[in-house]
Amino acid sequence: MTFRRVDIGRETVDSLHREQKPWIYGTWHCNVLFTPYFMRNQNVYALVSDSKDGEMITRVLYRFGNKAIRGSSSKGGMKALRQMITTLKKGQPIGVTPDGPRGPALIVKEGIIQASRLSGAPIIPFFYAATKQWNVEKSWDRHIIPKPFSTVVVSFGEPIDVKKLSQNKNGEQLMQEVQKLFLENMEHCYSKIRDIQNR
Repeated sequence: MTFRRVDIGRETVDSLHREQKPWIYGTWHCNVLFTPYFMRNQNVYALVSDSKDGEMITRVLYRFGNKAIRGSSSKGGMKALRQMITTLKKGQPIGVTPDGPRGPALIVKEGIIQASRLSGAPIIPFFYAATKQWNVEKSWDRHIIPKPFSTVVVSFGEPIDVKKLSQNKNGEQLMQEVQKLFLENMEHCYSKIRDIQNR
């Protein structure tokens, strides 16, 4: 409740919502902790690990007006992918951590690209950072925790049309291009943070 929030690019998601079109939020694993709060009441179906830890995260998602699809690349992957595609084709947005559940950090894996390609839904890169924050050094993803009374910048990237982007690219080239767009959105967020800090 002490945060000041600044959004970048939110109008893209608002437009998709008004048009009742689905989309896929892609959020780095280092953003997992506060993403359910920043996406609250959007009825997003987030991909959550089918584990005991995932059960706790599922309860948090429901608390903030969202839902869960259980599974991951390491457990129940194909079942989860089918659920994601079904959810998107029903017009509901989903959320995926493209470098989850175990990393490497900031490296896009195939699942989010497959979900977009098979459903036709665009990927929206999503990233937050704060003017004052902790980074959990001992975690593989260096998890970001905004400090109280900080300004949090939430950046929504431009929609990624995977079908269009995949023209004349093999699978590896496509993943690298999507990863580049995710990293550009992250840098856009940090650029805004620097602007705020320099005022």
